[in-house]
Amino acid sequence: MTGFAIDEHIAADSTVIVTALMRDGARLAVSVGARVIGHVPDAAVQVVLRRYGRPLADEVVPLVADAPRLALSDGWSLVRLHWRAAVDAAGRDYLVLVGPDAEPVGALSPMVGAAIVHLAQRR
Repeated sequence: MTGFAIDEHIAADSTVIVTALMRDGARLAVSVGARVIGHVPDAAVQVVLRRYGRPLADEVVPLVADAPRLALSDGWSLVRLHWRAAVDAAGRDYLVLVGPDAEPVGALSPMVGAAIVHLAQRR
């Protein structure tokens, strides 16, 4: 399975919990820690990012080309981008939806990750 982390956080016991999205045939497997908690269709990721994503700042758009990418259906991709805005003390992780002839939209990865986990648990 190919994929990448879509969220990371520190649990109460100080362990790092990684939420990952991986290609599993025609669907996407969602894992939290080492355990797959469910699957979501590609369309679910697209809907979440279309709902919560915003257009990228002009200086960020060129960074998308070299960022880690997960292929979705119909020529769409999910991109993980680490970027530090001038107003941020530290960089943040974003998930960016990139599609054919569409403006890329991105949102903070913890928010997108939480929505995808919720959808994976509901299926």
